[in-house]
Amino acid sequence: MAALIFLASVTYHLISKFRGNEKNAQQNNFGIALAVLGLYAYSVWFTDNIVYSEINDKYSKWRSNHDTLTLWILWLSYTSYLLYHWFFNLKYVKSTFRLPILQKSAEFFSEMLDRIIEQREEQHVVFTPQELEDHTSEMIKLKKRQKKQEKWANTISGVFLLLVAGSGYTYVYVSYNKTINFFFVPMFLLLNATMLIAVVVMRFVIKKTPNLLPNENLVIVHVLLFTVTT
Repeated sequence: MAALIFLASVTYHLISKFRGNEKNAQQNNFGIALAVLGLYAYSVWFTDNIVYSEINDKYSKWRSNHDTLTLWILWLSYTSYLLYHWFFNLKYVKSTFRLPILQKSAEFFSEMLDRIIEQREEQHVVFTPQELEDHTSEMIKLKKRQKKQEKWANTISGVFLLLVAGSGYTYVYVSYNKTINFFFVPMFLLLNATMLIAVVVMRFVIKKTPNLLPNENLVIVHVLLFTVTT
């Protein structure tokens, strides 16, 4: 049921992206690539299960005659599923790196607006030079921290992708069961934990500055579905 719901939602997402509903071209291409990964993974799993349940004898015979090819197809489906969630999560987690900057900017401009109104009434100085300097210094620190976080995220992504590529050999030529149990499942659980932490962080910021960020219901649904299927 979860697989079919996801397959329907990702197909709809793919169609809407192909129609160009995203003004940002880069985001639109990212959405298409993401949807294709999810579509391939669930299509293979669904087709594999249907064929196995309906024509078990022919399926077993075909698989025994094409064992290596079957394992490569299934490995690609697991990899697509993992990468789908990895890229979705990475994009979301990276957005949390920008939260301190957005939050600080929102607080600063909100305070500036209040002081401007007050200054017009009482003719006070809006911001002293020292206050402006302190704000600039804090923003520079936050931007440096964001760059370090994104650098670490990119490094971890590179290592992760190398591990995913290496899992192809162990899945097909060593043991697909061990590869699933000791690589794919731990990676799924790690992504779950990372995503849940990111969602909690994002929700606290949204609660503190409600007009700063859009509704996060889609992300929460994604995390819940991913957790259930894992």
